[in-house]
Amino acid sequence: MLVAAVTAPSTVELVESPDPVATPGWSVVDVSVAPLCTEFTSYRDGVGGDALGHEAVGTVSETAPGSRFAVGDRVVAMPLLGCGSCALCRGGDYIHCPAGIPSEEPLGTLRERIRKPDWLLIAVPDGLSDEHASLACCALGASFGAFERARVSGTDVVLITGLGAVGLGAVANAVMRGCRVVAVETNPYRKDLALRLGAEEVYSPDDDVVAAVRDATGGIGTDVAIECSGAPGAQRTALGAVRRLGTVAFVGNSYGDTPLRVSPDLIFPGLTIFGSWHYNLRAAGRLLDQIARHPGLVSQLITHRYPLADIGSAWQQQIGGHCGKVLIRP
Repeated sequence: MLVAAVTAPSTVELVESPDPVATPGWSVVDVSVAPLCTEFTSYRDGVGGDALGHEAVGTVSETAPGSRFAVGDRVVAMPLLGCGSCALCRGGDYIHCPAGIPSEEPLGTLRERIRKPDWLLIAVPDGLSDEHASLACCALGASFGAFERARVSGTDVVLITGLGAVGLGAVANAVMRGCRVVAVETNPYRKDLALRLGAEEVYSPDDDVVAAVRDATGGIGTDVAIECSGAPGAQRTALGAVRRLGTVAFVGNSYGDTPLRVSPDLIFPGLTIFGSWHYNLRAAGRLLDQIARHPGLVSQLITHRYPLADIGSAWQQQIGGHCGKVLIRP
């Protein structure tokens, strides 16, 4: 099979790799959609080899005896791996498995087929396209987990900082829940896309965002802030813009040190703060149902599609920033 491999900075090749084999508890999936996430940084910097990508939807092509799937079933392959036996894995929060990823298991979804444990495959409902189902990974899944933990409802005002693909997905998640949404972003393309998705206002980080948000909410602040950029300045904005007894979810991987003042930032305003990486597997059905009920909205998240052979152009598109979610179609 063909696999995308980064061989030097801004250089990618398709290389041959052995086909995966189904074993007890593991199935082989022919990849139809592999959404791109942060792999463009590996392409840009010339690192990563051929273990790239962590999102996929496809069709089961090989199973082992006892599998709960049959050849021809369409599935979402959840990102990464877990041991499958610890309390976190058994409870659905496998993404926090302390055992991590088995080093002997090859990873990567930017290839023609993958193999995955059956318990990390989610059946795609009839009538839901592979492209829309693929958004149940990082595009919508990352913020969906944060919304679930924060118990966000349609009465909430939500601030979203950072409008990459994950942040744009957070806008869509908030709109699907009926929330009032404000956001922060520098990229004009993504600002416009967020407004088309239903954001009420998109501020620039150069603005006094905390003052603007409080002005827009009658001096109170937002109920929830979903921080998707990982930038220390945006993290401070999220902490400052939520109301007293509000909630801040850190979703974007951080790159820098964010000062945290326990009393003025946490104790006095009574904030709830947590980190969120993915969502509990038990909620997968609810997310897929939410996607199915809003096809027009989720379609807007997908802005570009490329074949595997043209993945270099896809990564250049991401580096340029004029995109929402970019899909690879092996």
